[in-house]
Amino acid sequence: MLLLNSALFILCLVCWLPGTSSSRVLTRREGPQCSRSVDVAVVGAGPSGTYSAYKLRNKGQTVELFEYSNRIGGRLFTTHLPNVPDLNLESGGMRYFKNHHKIFGVLVKELNLSNKEFTEGFGKPGRTRFFARGKSLTLEEMTSGDVPYNLSTEEKANQANLAGYYLKKLTGFDGEVLTIPQANKLEVDDGRKLYQLTVDEALDKVGTPEGKEFLKAFSTGNTEFIEGVSAVNYFLVELGEREEEILTLTDGMSALPQALADAFLKSSTSHALTLNRKLQSLSKTDNGLYLLEFLETNTHEGYTEESNITDLVCARKVILAIPQSALIHLDWKPLRSETVNEAFNAVKFIPTSKVFLTFPTAWWLSDAVKNPAFVVKSTSPFNQMYDWKSSNVTGDAAMIASYADTSDTKFQENLNSKGELIPGSAPGANRVTVALKEELLSQLSQAYGIERSDIPEPKSGTSQFWSSYPFEGDWTVWKAGYHCEYTQYIIERPSLIDDVFVVGSDHVNCIENAWTESAFLSVENVFEKYF
Repeated sequence: MLLLNSALFILCLVCWLPGTSSSRVLTRREGPQCSRSVDVAVVGAGPSGTYSAYKLRNKGQTVELFEYSNRIGGRLFTTHLPNVPDLNLESGGMRYFKNHHKIFGVLVKELNLSNKEFTEGFGKPGRTRFFARGKSLTLEEMTSGDVPYNLSTEEKANQANLAGYYLKKLTGFDGEVLTIPQANKLEVDDGRKLYQLTVDEALDKVGTPEGKEFLKAFSTGNTEFIEGVSAVNYFLVELGEREEEILTLTDGMSALPQALADAFLKSSTSHALTLNRKLQSLSKTDNGLYLLEFLETNTHEGYTEESNITDLVCARKVILAIPQSALIHLDWKPLRSETVNEAFNAVKFIPTSKVFLTFPTAWWLSDAVKNPAFVVKSTSPFNQMYDWKSSNVTGDAAMIASYADTSDTKFQENLNSKGELIPGSAPGANRVTVALKEELLSQLSQAYGIERSDIPEPKSGTSQFWSSYPFEGDWTVWKAGYHCEYTQYIIERPSLIDDVFVVGSDHVNCIENAWTESAFLSVENVFEKYF
């Protein structure tokens, strides 16, 4: 594997300096006439695309924002069910940090949006239980009690902070909070940088197999432990900066990209938003403009299909605010270069899913269950459960019955692919099948200590699987061997002789890839340099 280390990065920059030769020659296209021309075309109406359009709104330029589907928001996706109309069901991003996510907070104020506490945070003491190897444990028991893992004497003595203990043994780091610059400089005993090791390699150096399994049970999902993931990714998640004040938006997380798009459109009649367009190819004309070839699409019940109708648009500059999983399919020659492809290869997309179910009552908090909890984290395929409160309109209660990732998402997606739908299921891509419902309630009955027959049937349900085009995952993680801070500079401008820029969360920072803030940070990085 070609590692993106410091030397290679410097070499890449030398190769790309303006005025020097480049092997990435643009395709020149003649013939087809543009249906219209704009100063800037922004492709993708998720957080990074709508924020880009918002920042350009008063620059005296003609800007058009394009979106593949019929929905603004990307991986922020607030939905509703008829029997709990006042509950925002967050099928994508659902929370943000009050202080750490600074751009998000500023935009909330600028756009006059309101926020509120995200009640459960990441699982609070006294409200959260863990279900591992058939045993239900409180947070306190997981950190200091008898756990169903055969930990060594050393591991047992450091049970409350086993990840920190392992990192100290690996690298000598003994700080309270691990920062990104610190993590990228850490070395292990054989002289390698920590980011060059997979999490399995790192933990196998200092821990027992049972200790590693215990950490998996303590983690949020499976993301940090999939094959090939960088050890830095894991230790930053577990030991990086954490904030207790966690918020969500009163009108749902989709309200932010929608408000950004609305403000953009209202600022000038020359701006436009065009939904249901897939960018097929990008090339340069003889007069120096960029020709964007779009295919018209149609969206029905969450499924988007392509037509054979083209829409040709010319632009002076292009901002590609689309996920890498869609970007790699774009016909644009600079994306085929070895350096850019190696940068693309630096991250893995994580398939994720959420399944919401509603019930007449919040049975998971009732006296009928042995292990009541507002949040459950488990090694079972449902991964995580969150209480989602009760409707003030109907009194019906909602839960995230499953918040899963990786193989657990694929397992559930297969169950949800065919068969009868539950009563009250959302249609199309957001359906919930009887098979999926039965599997999840069977798992939850074990975690809560209640007979499956004593759990009432759900009144409605909706699901979202982030696993197919254009989103092959809800977030990305860094692979071992790649320096995250160098890689992002290559992705944001794949060709230094072109005014084509890439924004989005997939390659930003070393740990923020799962947050909307990272999408905003990528926009700030690009605009500071090029706009």
